Formats: sequence, C-alpha cells, structure tokens
Amino acid sequence: MGSTNSTPTDISNVTVGNILSTNKRPIITVRGTDKIGDALKVLHDNQILSAPVVNNHGHCRKGFFAMDDVIMHLARVCKQTITNGEAKSHHIKTDQIEELVIRRRYFHNETVADVLGRHRCHSKILKIKKNKPISDALHVFAAGVQRLTVLKKKNVIGVLTQSAILKWLAEDTSRLGELENEKAENLGIPWTRLIKINKDEPAIDAVELMHEKCVFSLPLVDDDGNLVGHLSMSDFKSLILKDEDFTDLLLPVYVFVKRYREMIGKDPDTLFTLPAATATIKDVVIKLANEGIHQLYLLNDQGEPTDLISMTNVCYKIFHHTRAQTVQNA
Repeated sequence: MGSTNSTPTDISNVTVGNILSTNKRPIITVRGTDKIGDALKVLHDNQILSAPVVNNHGHCRKGFFAMDDVIMHLARVCKQTITNGEAKSHHIKTDQIEELVIRRRYFHNETVADVLGRHRCHSKILKIKKNKPISDALHVFAAGVQRLTVLKKKNVIGVLTQSAILKWLAEDTSRLGELENEKAENLGIPWTRLIKINKDEPAIDAVELMHEKCVFSLPLVDDDGNLVGHLSMSDFKSLILKDEDFTDLLLPVYVFVKRYREMIGKDPDTLFTLPAATATIKDVVIKLANEGIHQLYLLNDQGEPTDLISMTNVCYKIFHHTRAQTVQNA
C-alpha cells in the first residue's frame, strides 16, 4: 500500500459503490430475535465490530448491532441485582461472585431487539445509497458515526465503514491530494484531554466508565500516569469465550486485556504508535489500514504520548478539506 504514480483521484467523483466494489467480504447480519450472546459470537467469529440487524425477510429495520451496544448492555447488567425478575439499581462489589453468575445469564438471555430498543439513536437507520459520493459518507463519519448501511429498497447490499474508506485511501495515498504529506500533529485528541483508567482498576469499572463517557476505548496508565496499554471494545468479545460467569470482569483491566489477547494469539503488550515529530496523514492512514486498527498514539522524542488519532479524526480532516476545496473552486 502507498502512493503510486497514477494521477490523484478527485474524491468528489468517487461513489459509495466504488468503495464497496473493492471490499470482497461477505455481508454479515444478525436478527433482532437473536440472543445477545449469539450475536456477540457472530461479531467475534467474523472479526467485526458491528452487523446490520435484519428481520426474517432480510430487511434492515433496526440499524446496527455493534460492540458499543454490548458495552451499554454490559454496564446496565453489571449495575443491577436481579430479584424475582425485577432489576434494581446496585453497584456490584468485587466479592459478589455468585451475582456475576446470575448477571451473565441475564446478559445472554436478552435479545438484540431488546438492547437496541433502549438506544434512541437506533430508531433511525443510518443509511446511504450506492450512487452517492463518498463525501456524503465522510460528512457522517466526521461526526463519529463509524458505519452506514447501503440499502437497495429494504435489503442490505453492503456496509460502508470508516475502515473501508481508509483502506481505499491507503491503496493509493495520492488520493489524499495535498493532505498526503501534511503533519499529523494536532489531528487527534491531545493526551491531556483523554479519559484514562489505571491498569489496576477492575475491568468492570472500565465498562462503566466507557458507557458513562461514551468512549470506544481507554488508555491504560500506571500510578505515574504513563501509558502501559490500551483497552478497546474488541477486548470484550472475550465474554463469549468462557461459559461459566463474568468473574474475569473483576480482574485488573490490564490483566483482562492481556488474557483475551493471548487467547486469540495477539501480543498483549503491542501499542500502535507513530513519532509525533515526523508522522504525516499519509503515515496515519497507512498504519491504520495495514494494522486493521481504529486508533493510534503519537509519541514525542521521549516516548511519551502526545495525541490519540482515530479514524474519525482522519475522516473529519478529509471531509472539511474536500469541502473547502469545493467551495474554493466553485
């Protein structure tokens, strides 16, 4: 991947269909009647973070089931005591192992439709037509939306993601135009503004923090505030790998992450980074696409993080740059 000698592509002339044609992955869906545990297994087995929700006719009526829904549901379940079928607000204590057994059962017994029904934002399906320019998708992605359903009538014919657009850009970074060699500094969220969690806090607290702050990941820091790890939504796919209970949620979050990543054959200590002094937007796009990740850190000369850059940050930059160019050329 990288820049080629071809003439740079004018992004304004590229359609959603052009991007979809480069993605050969099958369309993975779940049903509203599926149990949460079964839907989570679909995400895990296909190495995806979301799937369109369809009915028995294959029509998409509920939007997406995604890992952030899992976090929301998990946070809700882990704050409740189940007594005679009634849910009562209650923060779990670390010695309530039996309670976690009950909660795991409750977690898996609810359906996808039950969970999505509690999210007002899911009442509207986020969709886009195949013949629309990708600038329309970038506009939505710049606001933090990570995926769009591509429908033909009511049937799902594709899923357009932030990741698909960045992979397309990485295949020929000249498509970035003059953004290709622009410095990546100040592109993401400064380290000082990031919501972080101590690596020794229980994973269950990380769940509640992610839900409360509406974030998709958390930097893990030591007692001195140094970056030592990273928790993402993908790490919670481990909940389908054990049949007993949720007791792993009582582990220190760093250990929770390490266990899951070792289970799936990944290096638990890997942090994806680029040097803040030299990194360009081209470097960021290639790194995100090649590693199949959604975020990376910029590090200063002392190896300290200065920024966290996400795919949303890149989409925001490209959209506003493209729109400014369009206005200038009008």
